[in-house]
Amino acid sequence: MASLNRLRTRCNIRGGIPDITCPLCHLQTETAPHVFFKCYLTGAVWEIIRDWLHIPTNLGCLPQILKWMKRNIRGTGMKAARIRITLAASVYYLWRARNEILWKHTPFDTLGIVRTIKIHVYQSMYFHFPNAMLYFDHA
Repeated sequence: MASLNRLRTRCNIRGGIPDITCPLCHLQTETAPHVFFKCYLTGAVWEIIRDWLHIPTNLGCLPQILKWMKRNIRGTGMKAARIRITLAASVYYLWRARNEILWKHTPFDTLGIVRTIKIHVYQSMYFHFPNAMLYFDHA
C-alpha cells in the first residue's frame, strides 16, 4: 500500500478533512512521502536504519529505495533478507507510530521505534535462518 501511495493519509481521504497537516511534525501536508521520508521525525528513524544497514543516504523515498534494492539486493541470502525485512518493518512501524500519535496521542519515540524495528528484524532473521550466527551492528 505504501509503495502504491494508497495509504489513508489525510490528503488521500475522500471528502476531505479540515486539518491535513502531518500529525507527527505539524509542519507540512500529510502525504505518504512526507510521513515516511520527508518529515524530520521519521527522517531521524531512517537515518539510523540506513546507517545500520549501510544503505546510501541519497535514497530519500520509497520508490528510490525499491529501485536501489532491485539493482543491488538480489537473491535469498541473509543480507538480502535483512534489508527486505528491515524495509517492510520500518514502513509498518512508522505507520503504526503515526496512527498511535493520531488516535492515542502517544509521543513519537525515535529510538523506541528503531529498537522495535531491530527486534522485529532479529526475530524474523532467526526464524528464516535458525542455524546461522546473526551478527549485526549495534548502531
